[in-house]
Amino acid sequence: MPSTRRSFLTGTGAVVALLSGCTAPTASESRIAKLAVTLDNRTGEDQVFHFAVETAERLRAWHSHEVSSHTSETVVTASDENFEPVGIHGVVDDQTARGDLLTSNEREVRETCLRVTFRCSGEKPAFLQNVDISC
Repeated sequence: MPSTRRSFLTGTGAVVALLSGCTAPTASESRIAKLAVTLDNRTGEDQVFHFAVETAERLRAWHSHEVSSHTSETVVTASDENFEPVGIHGVVDDQTARGDLLTSNEREVRETCLRVTFRCSGEKPAFLQNVDISC
């Protein structure tokens, strides 16, 4: 009888571990394929948008684009193999903005696309994010 209890407890522990995700792979295979930043000018004047993407290692190159009033423009950047963005920084009309970038945790998806809107509406500029799991 003791061996039956031991087998039962061992089997139950394995089932609980499997169902709780302890035996699932921890590393995600997905990567960021591209980042699209839409510069959205909702003011009555032309604005110059400046933004830079922050990764775990460093702040990447700054991008600057002039956007006409009441229009938007999208800037798309392709990524390298180790591109893991964590934040985005921006400046419009001497006002700063910062946003954290969140990635998808879908394990079945191999590539994701980040879409960020950098909006200036006359008030403090802001970043809005959308993660698209189907590039």
